[in-house]
Amino acid sequence: METSLNEQELIQELRQGNEPAFRWLVDNYRNRVFHTVLNILQDNSEAEDAAQETFIQVFESVGKFKEESSLSTWIYRIAVRKALDKIRRRKTRKKTAYNIALVDAGRKEKL
Repeated sequence: METSLNEQELIQELRQGNEPAFRWLVDNYRNRVFHTVLNILQDNSEAEDAAQETFIQVFESVGKFKEESSLSTWIYRIAVRKALDKIRRRKTRKKTAYNIALVDAGRKEKL
């Protein structure tokens, strides 16, 4: 894909499902998105997942992009949201595991 496309043209190409445009977007934002979510998550595996989920959402929802901010700002907002969702899920898993341990301990005491 041409690197001379401006942001408006890139958005239009993405909205039309242009695969080379999406590949260009991923190639040019992958490292920045990854490092953004890595700074939040502090875990390489979760950061890779969050970055991938970010680009999937960008691909699926670029048609809804309102252009009230720059494309990069929109992408980073999605990335941060994905990372924060992972943190929330991580906390929920810890609470669930703790509650299960309490229930198991209570059962053992009754035996």
